[in-house]
Amino acid sequence: MDEDIAEKGKQYEKYVLTVDPLIILVIKGHLLIEGLLKNIASLYVHDSAKLSNARLSFFQLTHLVSAMIPFDDVIPGSSWSAIEKLNKIRNLVAHNIDHKNLEKLVIEFVDLSLNGLYDVKFSTDEEKINHLEFCIGSIMGRLEAIKKHSE
Repeated sequence: MDEDIAEKGKQYEKYVLTVDPLIILVIKGHLLIEGLLKNIASLYVHDSAKLSNARLSFFQLTHLVSAMIPFDDVIPGSSWSAIEKLNKIRNLVAHNIDHKNLEKLVIEFVDLSLNGLYDVKFSTDEEKINHLEFCIGSIMGRLEAIKKHSE
């Protein structure tokens, strides 16, 4: 019994008391990109309240916006794939206590964000976070450019 309590205490410390900056970055980046997608979609509809009432998932919203906008030169197909990959990463960290495929998915996200221009490898966790920050910011910048152009 005491061992079980000790084990639960270790799990609590590992999963609740320890803040993982990568997970925070994924969740906040996902929320910010979702907000931009909603803003862009609302520019292309007659009644944005009805769009909000549709309660579209992030995946649905991504596909809707990518179908609505004719700016492939600003946000190429690999960026839309990167947005979908970020959604997979967010779902992984939101719905699983252990994140077994996280490293692989982050590499795939960064590779898609950078349009396959580099061989993505991380030598440290800090490097991984820096790449993730850069790529989320880059996608946000592309979406912001589309939003500004559409206004």
